[in-house]
Amino acid sequence: MIKERVKVYSKDYSTRKPTLYSNYVYSLIANKFYRTKVNHRNTSYEVKLLEVLDENKKRILDAKNIYYSQIDILLKEGTKTLVNNLDNIKTIINNDLNNKLLNEKLIDKLDIIKTDINKVKSEIKLTKNSDIDPDLKKTILTKHSIKLNELKEEQLKLKHQRLMTYDYSNNLPLLIKSLKSIDLEAENDYKELFSYVVAKSREELILCIHLSNRNLSDIDLTKESTNESASHGSFPFKQSRLLLDTVWSIIVI
Repeated sequence: MIKERVKVYSKDYSTRKPTLYSNYVYSLIANKFYRTKVNHRNTSYEVKLLEVLDENKKRILDAKNIYYSQIDILLKEGTKTLVNNLDNIKTIINNDLNNKLLNEKLIDKLDIIKTDINKVKSEIKLTKNSDIDPDLKKTILTKHSIKLNELKEEQLKLKHQRLMTYDYSNNLPLLIKSLKSIDLEAENDYKELFSYVVAKSREELILCIHLSNRNLSDIDLTKESTNESASHGSFPFKQSRLLLDTVWSIIVI
């Protein structure tokens, strides 16, 4: 009996069951990650749940509990959709990328700055070749130089933003390679394809594929949850007397 109790209550994490989805599902209602809760532990009725706790370790009721088995189904449904649309997935994601670039107007901003830089350079050249007073020429050149540096700095920031946020060239081939290797008939850990699940509610879940160059810790999931869906679907979920029509979507972050 002592040995059995040690297995259940030991503080050694190696003896505990893995909390697979802790800090993996993010609640938009509570702006916090869900934590694992186990009901009826070590019985035939054991059920794994996800709950959100406040600073006082009390459950946030507005963010309703989500079942582990619901996330299991979600991950498989999302993966199945990606695998079955493998021929189109590159086009879908690139279209998503182009939509983001259009919405952010980054290309337009970069084009405008490039035009402004060329204009200032031309003015610098004209000023240098002019016959105006040397002191005035120096003042004008200094002013143009400051403006040019400001424009170049802004251009650099926008290029960095585009590179970090909207460049999928390195990670997209890896995603496609992973999808090609998946056997949907076998048992797989589909969690590896998706960095996070964002829960708008218990019935509305978003699968996040991380393809940008940003660190995951730098990504604002609340902001990213408004991204246009790359794919979507739904499935019924039943747990005891509870029946949920779960709506899901996939976004790229």
